Amino acid sequence: MSKKFISLLMVTCLLFLTVPAAVATPNEKNEPGWQQNNNQDRPDEQLQENEEEETVTGSVYGKINKGKHLGIPNALLHVKNPRARAVLQAVLDGKSVSEAVYTFKNDVDSGIEPEDVEIVTNEIDAKLTGDNSTDNQTIAITYKLMAQIHVKKGKMSEAVRFMERSIIKNPADDDTFRELDRIHAKQNNMSVKVYVNGKAPKFDVPPRIVNGRTMVPVRFVAEGLNANVDYNAETDTVTVTGPGMSVEMKINSTTAVVNGEEVQLDVPATIDSGRTMVPLRFISEGFKCKVNFYGESNLVSVNK
Repeated sequence: MSKKFISLLMVTCLLFLTVPAAVATPNEKNEPGWQQNNNQDRPDEQLQENEEEETVTGSVYGKINKGKHLGIPNALLHVKNPRARAVLQAVLDGKSVSEAVYTFKNDVDSGIEPEDVEIVTNEIDAKLTGDNSTDNQTIAITYKLMAQIHVKKGKMSEAVRFMERSIIKNPADDDTFRELDRIHAKQNNMSVKVYVNGKAPKFDVPPRIVNGRTMVPVRFVAEGLNANVDYNAETDTVTVTGPGMSVEMKINSTTAVVNGEEVQLDVPATIDSGRTMVPLRFISEGFKCKVNFYGESNLVSVNK
């Protein structure tokens, strides 16, 4: 075997061993932010964007450009039912959102799939969010209609979500609270639920009913009423004050003092898990608020 042939064979073997190492460079194989598989030359971030665009959720809800919601054109590509498509098209054409949703609610029993209902209501929700051109009354009605649509489809959690958005826009609507109460009852949610000016405070100690009176942590409700709370540990007394109003209650005493005058309570203030619990109606009406109790699911609304 000639020396030239042996030299050529050695060079060939050397090239064969070095080529894989050159292909698997640190930047492509080992550095964070890169994947192999079928997309060696693309970073994770770009892959994530493309994967999102390939899903229904990504293409329907994932595109925002300069503050303008672009979901409806994309949603039209995925909604199957012509009645559902008609709602989206009406909104896209600048027609009344509330009227379109009202028509959709009446048609929703006509074989419209739950997926189409979800897409339509989520798009309407996105349209209404941050909408400064539509009055609160109209927005409240639209959210209420969407809640009723989900009730028809048996989607009670979604119905609660949209009904709560409705009462935020119109907290004085007694009929909406009644419907929300019924929805909670259908979910067998019998825990005490409190809404102050349309919003539900996040209690760290849950409200409860004692001798027919709803007891709530005083500080959370007072904040909802723009009132101040002070607790005197020496006298075991809690005082709630606001414009032209002062309510003083001693723990475990049925005698309260309202603007300097003694008033008898049905249920005294108590301490529960470090929180002062007070009668909700007594405090709220003392601050000239309207209080309604809805008994199907133990729901209470307080409105100034």
